Amino acid sequence: MGGDHHEDHDSAISHEIKAEEIKRLQPFYQQRLPYILRPFASLIYHNLPNINTDNYDHKSIENYNESQIINRTVFALQKLQLLNPNFFTPQENRILSPLPSGIVSYTLQFTCSAMNAIYGVYLYKTWSFNAKSLGLWAVFLATQQVCLQYPNFLSETLIQWPRRRRLAKQYLEIYGPNYFHQIIDPRFSVHKLETLKNIA
Repeated sequence: MGGDHHEDHDSAISHEIKAEEIKRLQPFYQQRLPYILRPFASLIYHNLPNINTDNYDHKSIENYNESQIINRTVFALQKLQLLNPNFFTPQENRILSPLPSGIVSYTLQFTCSAMNAIYGVYLYKTWSFNAKSLGLWAVFLATQQVCLQYPNFLSETLIQWPRRRRLAKQYLEIYGPNYFHQIIDPRFSVHKLETLKNIA
């Protein structure tokens, strides 16, 4: 009875994406922030408004080709994972989640940070602050960001993304494309997402 009431209430206000839902989906978007902005993620996502979806147009699935449907299904699976991680097996959860930073990323991060610190100390001790030295330091900082992003970008692009697409194809064969097309709709009941059972 309580569950039915919860679902009815959720459906009654499903024309809005509620602040609570946005907050729960925050990690999904935070992972996609540039590395340099992640320390400020709490500020970026500080104000979480209700988003009115009265004018939202959820296009028919016929508007998408096969590749787009697979990509959109990957998004649906990741959305479902955040709200209902028990829907998936541990292996599937690992596929849908970003790869953790490896030894290469940590080594690059340490090396770049050390080089920037050493150069900063050198500028301070020699008091060599001029346009050329500051420009070179800016190049070092920019290079650091590229070095920090590149291994993660390669991991996501060459390893995780193909695996997610294969997983999406498997689920499409079981549930069909319309099932996940509905999940993508921001008005889809959060309560239903939280209680879905995997029949795969």
